[in-house]
Amino acid sequence: MMKTVKIKKADAAVKPWPHQREAIQAFHTSLVQGKKKMAFVLATGTGKTNIAIWCIDDFLKLYGHGRVLFISHLEQIWSQLDERFEAVAPHISRGCFMAGEERSLNATVINASVYTIASRIKSGTIPFTPKHFKAIIIDEFHHAATATYKTLFKYFTPEILVGMSCIKERHDAKDFLKYFGNNIVYELDTIEAIKRRAIAGLRYIALKDDIDYSIHKNGFAYKERDQNRKLIIPKKDLRVIERWQEIAPGKKTIVFCANIRHAERIVELLHSMHVSAVSVHYGLAPDVISKRTVAFRTGKVQVAVTIDKWLEGADFPDAEVALLLRPTKSWRIFVQARGRVLRRIPGVKETGIVIDAVGNHKWIGTYKHLVHERAQFAAPSGSGGDHRAELTHDPGLFALDISEVADIFALTGERQFITQEQAIAKYRELEKKKGKQPTITEYASKGHSIEVLERLYGRPGWRNFLKDMGKEALRSFKITRRQAREKYRELEKNKGRQPTGLEFAAEGYGIAKLDYLYGCPGWRNFLKSMGKDVLYSSQITRRQAKEKYRELEKNKGRQPTYTEYASEGYGIAMLVKLYGRPGWRNFL
Repeated sequence: MMKTVKIKKADAAVKPWPHQREAIQAFHTSLVQGKKKMAFVLATGTGKTNIAIWCIDDFLKLYGHGRVLFISHLEQIWSQLDERFEAVAPHISRGCFMAGEERSLNATVINASVYTIASRIKSGTIPFTPKHFKAIIIDEFHHAATATYKTLFKYFTPEILVGMSCIKERHDAKDFLKYFGNNIVYELDTIEAIKRRAIAGLRYIALKDDIDYSIHKNGFAYKERDQNRKLIIPKKDLRVIERWQEIAPGKKTIVFCANIRHAERIVELLHSMHVSAVSVHYGLAPDVISKRTVAFRTGKVQVAVTIDKWLEGADFPDAEVALLLRPTKSWRIFVQARGRVLRRIPGVKETGIVIDAVGNHKWIGTYKHLVHERAQFAAPSGSGGDHRAELTHDPGLFALDISEVADIFALTGERQFITQEQAIAKYRELEKKKGKQPTITEYASKGHSIEVLERLYGRPGWRNFLKDMGKEALRSFKITRRQAREKYRELEKNKGRQPTGLEFAAEGYGIAKLDYLYGCPGWRNFLKSMGKDVLYSSQITRRQAKEKYRELEKNKGRQPTYTEYASEGYGIAMLVKLYGRPGWRNFL
């Protein structure tokens, strides 16, 4: 039977910080109250692994016995766990269950790879019964929505299930909190953590590079061939590295690149400038990765150049600079990258530096998030409680420097820089308000035009956008070509002229339907099938397009949106013909 005991400080040399003691107490309280599924959401750098180990220690004190399975999905987490146990709770016996390494399987804590566990469950060779572990702890639990973790959940029946992560929402909106009883027992975001000095402060610097990163593959990922062509430019690389040396001379740095070729190019450049550097990526053998990681950790090299291998789980407390040389539109990825340098060492490292040299500023979404965070930092803390004396509002601990890119903001309209997260949030808001899945016309009327979606997801933007959220274009599969033609002719008769694409879409025949029926570009192919040309495309000149835009801008007293401009008869097909793809952006 479980007994209630007061939490004591760990016996090991490493002692918990105030926020870590609060997290351990929250774990303890949840167990005592019988809520045995729980989640912790803590900013990167706050010591989630240490908290997990102290929670395991507390669990053993409460129950007196029981085995624990510690699940992770990255090898850098696996290799660091033994090290952390040795420092925090060396008295707890540990085993290992991973591909190529199975040892001490009767130990109190088994450190395991989710991939090995899932594979062995499927093959029927798992050496553990469903009830073997009394508790399971999952690191980076936002991955729990994937099929690999579902295999684990279906097999094991632990009494206690705990998740640790730095985020509580996925960009694809998959629900993973349900596995943990929707019970977040402790949460500490980046801003509150900086205020409480639980992590280092942030100094963000944006560098201008004049490169267009609007390159995609299938609308979702950046195309490697185009990345190489765009990114591997010696003069650009040299300028960035020279600025890095000016900003952070001699500081330990992690560089995030777009792909392997780009990473190796940066290493070569650093070597030519007499800077010690190594590349660390999945194209290398495991033993090479291990040696290079140790060299960076021990200070034998100043710079580690990676791709996405160290976005999660990598722990280098003395790394002071994150240099972003990759096109990153996702706020989540940005947060993970900057988290690599926010581990605080009191009196030694009080601030982490993020140098954004790729052009995240061109999407402005990242900067908007940062501005919002800065406002939170300056505002009174909402956490209150007994740790208010710990709080700081020192502006030097959250500094944004965009002096090099300030002109970018004056050149373009704000709507151009909607992020994927904002696009999805607007869709869900509209879906909730209407009580149904909105059409592309309804969505575009809110300022998130097809041009914005094509920039974010590639062509066809609307369909790729819906696919990313696990949805299909509404009614696309129920309408036939014949129905589309009949609707068009009916509209043409009613108006006494050839209708525009926007007018046709307003009748429920949007671009996604036409793309499905006729291939992309749907509207042009549809008109071609009826022997018609895209309305006005051949008659309007660039000069007329500009004059109409300026007229509309003057009437509204602001920069018009694409939807407003298209409603005047100047649609995307016309702009593409005049300016090439992407028409709206090139026109602006």
